[in-house]
Amino acid sequence: RPELRAQMEGEMKKICSGTKTKERVIQEALQQYKAIFENVMANANMLDIAFQKYFDGGSVGDGNGGSGGDFSDFNDGEIPEVSQCGHCGSMMSIRTKRLRETSERRILFCGSCSQGHDLPSTGRIAPHEHRCPLCAFQVLSVYNEQRQTSWTFCPWCRNHPPSTSTLTTNNKYSSDGAF
Repeated sequence: RPELRAQMEGEMKKICSGTKTKERVIQEALQQYKAIFENVMANANMLDIAFQKYFDGGSVGDGNGGSGGDFSDFNDGEIPEVSQCGHCGSMMSIRTKRLRETSERRILFCGSCSQGHDLPSTGRIAPHEHRCPLCAFQVLSVYNEQRQTSWTFCPWCRNHPPSTSTLTTNNKYSSDGAF
């Protein structure tokens, strides 16, 4: 959105001329970018659908972060019984699909529900002892060996972010399903 950059440049000129304070410009910009971010998050599935054909070579699931669909092409590897499904209680497995020579796509797949949930493409994934208080899915941890960092997330909320009102009632959770 080039108009945002142009607007920001105009605001910076106002700071230089003394007609606006730096603090006011920053506050207004944060409000504007927060509204844009919330709009993008509310319509994230539209971005998934638009980009899916370029990165996945076709449609997988329903375009909503990989819910129901045909996951038969995710057969390049499987780690069984990794995490418990928040819908039916069955154990889910991690399935892998090679996209290119150096990249792959991973999903957490529930055979009982026939649902797949997109996972981060890198990092070692392990089940966490907690369950998400919003959807009852078992929380997962991702460990980045290169950076020696880890983070936890809910596989359902990561692919189906809760509404902003849900998040504001319990501010421990981010809009990307991470804790």
